[in-house]
Amino acid sequence: MSGSLDSFSSGTISDGRLLLGLAIGYRDAEFDVFGVPKRERVDRMVECVELCRKAWTGDRFDHDGPVVSARGLTVRPVPPGPPSIWLGGWI
Repeated sequence: MSGSLDSFSSGTISDGRLLLGLAIGYRDAEFDVFGVPKRERVDRMVECVELCRKAWTGDRFDHDGPVVSARGLTVRPVPPGPPSIWLGGWI
């Protein structure tokens, strides 16, 4: 959620000109350090994008996914519009 919150502020300050770039990761060492199985990276990326999109509406929402479960979240300030999301990575 930290990245989503940061993008809220950036989107508001830039008057909606934010472009959010996310990458799936590929280095085994990075996954090992956090104890995250590399095979989960696609599902985690999908969940991250779903969470961001829910948060950017400004509406109260619940989320129950494979990694994050949360109830009754509302994030402010609401950006002027959802930013474009560019995804990258090798699978």
